[in-house]
Amino acid sequence: MFMNGMGYAMQNHGSSQNHDLDSIGPGGAKAYSILSRLHPASRQLHRIVLEYIDGFQGNTILDVGCGTGNLIGMIARLHPNIQIFGIDPNENMIAVASAKRKRFREPERINFAVGNSGSVPFDGNFDLIISTISFHHWKDKQGGLAYLSGRLSTNGTLAIFEDFAASGRVKTKGRFSHAMSRETAEALSIPGFEKEVHVKGNSISIQFRRKVQ
Repeated sequence: MFMNGMGYAMQNHGSSQNHDLDSIGPGGAKAYSILSRLHPASRQLHRIVLEYIDGFQGNTILDVGCGTGNLIGMIARLHPNIQIFGIDPNENMIAVASAKRKRFREPERINFAVGNSGSVPFDGNFDLIISTISFHHWKDKQGGLAYLSGRLSTNGTLAIFEDFAASGRVKTKGRFSHAMSRETAEALSIPGFEKEVHVKGNSISIQFRRKVQ
């Protein structure tokens, strides 16, 4: 059962065991917050995620690799009646995200904590788990998918959003250096779950839903 506010039950599972991006300092986290809010590619992907969530009927959303919480802030404004949880392996990112909570109506429904795709420090399960431009950093991708699928509610959904690596378009540096190809997306699986892969513009998404028994 979910509980409100920062008093939500937490455990320390080791914040960086399944993620390779945990060295950004306080200044870098603040700069990242501004860049991710203003960068055209980030804004486009945020719009795609918000469109995906439009009509969401559940009560809880978990954002894995939430960074400084910009996307969570957008979700909170559009969905004022749900609880939203964000985790990131970098404590400086979480510090910046947590400072934004006071800007929202009923900030107790928004929760941030250090965590990763192999360690979610909140009790209970989630109706929707999303991860946006984070999956390529996971050290154990299949293990992370398996773990997170176990944190879904009975009818919950896990959705991964990444930059799309169209043929011949992957760069060696920059935003698309870790972009995901359709072939990579099609190779991923979670036992007992159905998968859908969608490409829209420069983005690719993978949705996992539990198979109907």
